[in-house]
Amino acid sequence: MQWTRRELCLLLLGCACAPEAVTTGGGEGPPETDPTTPVTTNDPPPPPPPPPPPVDRFFPLRASPIAAENRRAGSRNWRLTQPSRELGAFVDQTSYLPGEAVRVHLGGPTEQQATWELWRLGYYGGQGGRRVLAGGPVTMPVAAPPEVDLSTGAVSCPWPETFFFTLPDEAVTGFYLLKVSTPLGQTYAPLVVREPTPAATTTVVMAFNTYQAYNAWGGTSLYVNQRKDFTGRHAYAVSFDRPYASGGGAGQVLDHDLGLITFAEAQGYDIAYASDLDLDLDPELTHRRRALVIQGHSEYWTLGMRLACDAAVARGTNLMNLGANNAYWRVRREPSKDGRANRLLVGYRDQGARDPLRNTTEASKLFRELGRPENALFGTMFGSWIYTAAPLVVKDPSHWAWTGSGVKEGTQINAVFGDETDRRYDNGATPAGLEVLGESTVESYGATLDPGELTLFTAPSGAQVFSAGSITFSEALAEEGPCDRRIQQLMANVFSRFTGQDALGADALKAFPLPPPPRMDHRSGVQVQTLTRTLTAPVAIAFDPQGHAVVADGNRIVRVSPTGQVSWIAGSSQAGHNTFDGVVSATAARFNRPRGLAVDAQGRIYVADSGNHQIRVIENGQVWRLAGGNWEGFADGVGTQALFTQPQGLALTAAGSLLVADTWNHRVREVTPEGVVSTWAGTGEQSVVDGPGASAALSYPLCVSLLPSGDAVIVEPGTGLVRTVSAAPEHTVSRLAGSLGTAGWADGPVESAQLSELQGAIASAGGIFLLDGASARVRELRDGRVRTLAGGKVGGCVDGEGESAGFGMPRAGALAPDGSLWVLDAREHAVRRLTGLEPPPPPPPLPLP
Repeated sequence: MQWTRRELCLLLLGCACAPEAVTTGGGEGPPETDPTTPVTTNDPPPPPPPPPPPVDRFFPLRASPIAAENRRAGSRNWRLTQPSRELGAFVDQTSYLPGEAVRVHLGGPTEQQATWELWRLGYYGGQGGRRVLAGGPVTMPVAAPPEVDLSTGAVSCPWPETFFFTLPDEAVTGFYLLKVSTPLGQTYAPLVVREPTPAATTTVVMAFNTYQAYNAWGGTSLYVNQRKDFTGRHAYAVSFDRPYASGGGAGQVLDHDLGLITFAEAQGYDIAYASDLDLDLDPELTHRRRALVIQGHSEYWTLGMRLACDAAVARGTNLMNLGANNAYWRVRREPSKDGRANRLLVGYRDQGARDPLRNTTEASKLFRELGRPENALFGTMFGSWIYTAAPLVVKDPSHWAWTGSGVKEGTQINAVFGDETDRRYDNGATPAGLEVLGESTVESYGATLDPGELTLFTAPSGAQVFSAGSITFSEALAEEGPCDRRIQQLMANVFSRFTGQDALGADALKAFPLPPPPRMDHRSGVQVQTLTRTLTAPVAIAFDPQGHAVVADGNRIVRVSPTGQVSWIAGSSQAGHNTFDGVVSATAARFNRPRGLAVDAQGRIYVADSGNHQIRVIENGQVWRLAGGNWEGFADGVGTQALFTQPQGLALTAAGSLLVADTWNHRVREVTPEGVVSTWAGTGEQSVVDGPGASAALSYPLCVSLLPSGDAVIVEPGTGLVRTVSAAPEHTVSRLAGSLGTAGWADGPVESAQLSELQGAIASAGGIFLLDGASARVRELRDGRVRTLAGGKVGGCVDGEGESAGFGMPRAGALAPDGSLWVLDAREHAVRRLTGLEPPPPPPPLPLP
């Protein structure tokens, strides 16, 4: 639904999409639709499924051309060494047959000479690509200004054909990158080569629709409008006649699909590649295939794509859904302005009322609104766009899919769930016999805790359907950091069973070298103890003057004693809101996703009521509003004049003011005891820019904590950084640890430690405790290094020392008066206590008289 983690990093690095671009807003969250509500549709009902085919209707097993291709010599030179966003390249189709001409359009800031190479992506002994063709020099002309359709916001490039090349007759089906090099830099253009005669056991469908929907080259996409001349919130159509802004011109393939490509080609699977346009236009594409793979992030589908997949499963073709948020939006294709077919992708998304075909069967809507929910095909469907990656927890380890993996019930595999996740729904469309093989708890950008689920079921035709439940699942197959042999074994078993090989375990997996896992430097002596597992969804914590923990548990506020006794303070299990400005009793008070807490010396409890966009106070059994209006927004001011958008973390300054991580406003705010709200840092633009608070840019600050100096520490998921905001009047924002754009969770020196998946930070006199979502562990930044205190290897609620202890989801923490660290384990409904921590440094000596 939103920016991917790597796309976010590109965005944060300041990559502009077009000249004269101005930011008018980021992408939107998921629409407020209830997927469990039955819907009606004007679409014709699907035909009854045909009887399952006999086995001989499938293509016979054969020696794989992919295996032979990957025995050829490869090279790492397919990578860009000097990417330039000033250069652009695109081709005239998404896919081609061997022997066809590929027509290339180039443009740059000045006329210059360019050379080109065509690379096929694969394994190739770990090199990742093989050069198939090369040519040039050709003259890259000055890029003509892009054209904008002011009725839809679609941006296209009226660039003439620069050159063409002909694919070799022997070109092997695959994903190819055209690499263009000039003295100014390099760029890519992606394409697929199809098999000339259908014969492969498996078809892999690459998500060009979704690559294009998120492509903001020229200033618009189906998510953003960065232009001055188009007034829509986002574009309602996107053109394939333009370069890709992300991935060095490759689009999302290097973000979402490279892991699957590397793994499948290393295994030598007999696969044929296709674009989703091919799936839409060619009803024969899935015929006689033993398996069909929907890879990565394939969110935007035409009705033809959906009907083709429904029919394939009904015929007995197995389906692997190796991503999440797939088959979500229904879109349609239209010709370009000059009449070339299928060069526009139309999708109105949340602006469906503007669709001129809104009252027809061609309307652009959610498939779940059209009587075709995704889970009827996949078993699960889109649930959450999430802040940080989360580990997979194994279910049913005796299932054939886990054969040879060595997993046990509750085994934790780090960072399998990321970006967006799928889950089961009770909407009447869930297939019978759906099995959950792995699960997680994730936190959405909407501040909800949701499940992420990896599933399998058998359709009435006998076809089996595997759904990974995570956009980043394929990264665990081959990419540095998340790659894991256990996920490789799972996937090898599924491929083998789905393609008729019938080998499992070691016989199914062809081992190949993996990069080392992220380094975890465990510090000895830290003990983890569970105080209580009787909470519902604990997500925020602070200590009161009596030494008891105040905890936001779901939509209620509770108190937890040092012995783990839980007592109610305010709110209820049901979300709600109180819109008037007066005082309400604690019993009558209703909160909506409270995500931040602070307690002052008098025992007043401050609550960041995220879903109600307010800061509220609990005192003497009563609840009242300190600041925030009755709706979301941004405004400084007094009391209800001030506006917040999903405020989360809170911290109390020595002067008695609150600091607020105003997450969706990308700001840190201050609230005085009188309710006066001002902004410390952030312009409201989602980016990463250091400097004085008035000009600094933040990205979804999730929590805020105070150093002894009074400076604030903030965590911004996905940025790779921990930053500080100075308490001095200019409130300067600066980097404390990490590296911008570096993803992962490895320990090490502050400059190189990987901090992209943090859910929380708790400052202390001696350092900063860090809560890592991807690996479910507690880390500490101290003395210039990041180390692990507990967790990271064992999942669940497991007490013990250091790495032998396990967490489900360490969501928030606070230092207790006795010096121990209390951590809220949201997945395990628990409060955990860490002892054996290093003591704070001694105070400086008093000056001599």
